[in-house]
Amino acid sequence: RHHHLDRQSASSRCRTSASNITSDSGHEPPRPSSQTQTNVELAALAPTALPPKSTCPEKRSPLYATSPIGMDDCASASSDEHDVRVDVTPRDPKRLRTNPLNLTYEPPSDVNPDLDPTPRNNRHKPTPAPRTSRSHASSLASHTSDLSLGSGQDTPSKKRRRQSSPRKQTVLLTMENAVEHVNLNGDAKLPDALDELVLRIEDLGKGNRIISHAEKETLYQQQKISRRFRWVKGDSFDSPPPEDEAKETRDELGPTPALETVNRIWSDAEDCQNFQHFEIQWNCAVHFKILEVALAHFRRLGFCICTGVQIHSDYTRGSKASHHNKKVDFCVFVNEQCPELTRAALTSPFQSVNQTEYPALLQRPIALSIETKVTGQDWTEAVNQISVWLLAQWDALDDLVSRSQAQDGDASSNVDAGDADAPKPSAAAAAGLVFLPGLVVLGHDWYFVAMTRSPDGMSRLYNRVLIGSTQSTEGVYQVIAVLQLLGRNIENHYWPWFERTILNKEPQVK
Repeated sequence: RHHHLDRQSASSRCRTSASNITSDSGHEPPRPSSQTQTNVELAALAPTALPPKSTCPEKRSPLYATSPIGMDDCASASSDEHDVRVDVTPRDPKRLRTNPLNLTYEPPSDVNPDLDPTPRNNRHKPTPAPRTSRSHASSLASHTSDLSLGSGQDTPSKKRRRQSSPRKQTVLLTMENAVEHVNLNGDAKLPDALDELVLRIEDLGKGNRIISHAEKETLYQQQKISRRFRWVKGDSFDSPPPEDEAKETRDELGPTPALETVNRIWSDAEDCQNFQHFEIQWNCAVHFKILEVALAHFRRLGFCICTGVQIHSDYTRGSKASHHNKKVDFCVFVNEQCPELTRAALTSPFQSVNQTEYPALLQRPIALSIETKVTGQDWTEAVNQISVWLLAQWDALDDLVSRSQAQDGDASSNVDAGDADAPKPSAAAAAGLVFLPGLVVLGHDWYFVAMTRSPDGMSRLYNRVLIGSTQSTEGVYQVIAVLQLLGRNIENHYWPWFERTILNKEPQVK
C-alpha cells in the first residue's frame, strides 16, 4: 500500500512540474509516452540515484568535454541550484585525445590557462639553427679556429687534433734538425767521456760489483732464507779494498743501501705495480726514496720533483711543430751557495741559470733530468719529453756561456742568433761540455740516455741502456749504484766545468 501511495505521489509531482513548464513558456510540451512516464516514475522512486555530474553540458566544447579547464563555467551554472552536486574532479590528462587532423586547433578564448591542477616542467624546444651555405659555414669554422689558436684556451678535442702522435713528433724532431736519435748499442762512435761512463753503467747493470764487500756475509745469510736474494753471487760484491788506490771501488761511489731499505723499496714498487697506481704514487713511494738513498751523501747535490715545471718560452722553440712545452718529473741539481751563481742568474733575461723560471731552480744548475712513466706507457713519448727538455737545457747553457765570455771581453763568443730555431754553433760544446745525462723510468725499469751537441749545433740523443729494475731486489741495488755513479760524475766533471766556464772561477778542490 505504501508503495502504491509513493507511486501516486511521484506521478502527481511529475504532472505538476509539466504544468508549470507549460504555463511559463506558453506552449504545451509534448506528452510523454506511457513507457517514458513509467521510466521517469521509477527513476524518481530510486533512493540511491545519483545526480548528473554536470548541469552545464551545453557550454562545453566537444574537445574539452572531459577537460578540467571548464570548471569555472560549471560552477557558475550550478550556483543557483543548491540541491545539485557538481563533480569537477579532473580526469587523467593522459586520457585527453586531440584531433590529429586539426593541427591548428586553439582552445576557446574563455578558457582560463592558469587552472592546470598538475604542475609540469617547462619544456622548451630548441630553436633550429638557420641554414647557411657551405661556403659561409666553412668561413665561420675557419674564423673560429683562428680565434681558438690565438686565445690559447683550447678544448681538449682541439688539442688532440693539433698535437701529433709521439712517433710523428720523433720524426719531426729529426726533420727539423732539432735532434738525431742514436742507438747506444749500435756502431756509432761516442765521445770518449760518454763512452767511458756507458761502459761503467753497463757493468753495474749486469749486477757486477753493485754491493760493498762489507755486506757480503749479510747477503749470503739472506739468500738462505729468502727467494728475493737467490741472485746473489760472487760477482755481486766488490773486491776488498786494493792496495792500489788508483782502482775505483764500489765504496767510492757511495754507501751500499741497508738491507731493510732495499726490501722496503722493492715492496713499495710491487704495491704500485699490483694495484695499478698512478704515476704520482710511483714518484712519491718509489722513485723519491731511491733518489734520497742514493744521493744523501753528496754534499753539493740535491733533487726535487718538478712534474709541473715548464720550459721558459725563450727556449720552447714554439714555431716548430715538434716542440711542445715538455716537462720532466725529477731534477738533480747542484746545491752550491756562491755569489757567482747569483750574478749569473741575474744576467739572464728571466733571472735563472736554467731553462725554467721555477723558483727552486733559479740559481741551482740542473745536472740530471729524469722522466717517469707508469708500466705500459709509451717509450716514444717519454723520449720526446726528455729530448725537448735537454734541448732547452743545452740552449740555456749556450746562452750562459756566451754571456760569460762577453763579460770577459771575448767578442768572438757573441754569436748572431739569426733564426732562433735553426741549429747554431754551440758555445757550451765549444767550451768543453761533452754531454747532458738523463734517465727514463717506465714503471720498474730505469734507462740511461744522454744528449750531445757538436760545435756546429747538431744535437744527438743516445738511448738507451737498462741500468736496473725495481722488480727485483738486485735491480734496486743496481739503480742506486748507477745513480751514485752519475752523482760522482756531476761532482767530478760537470760542476767543475760549470764553475770554470760560466762562473769564471777556479773549481774548488773537494
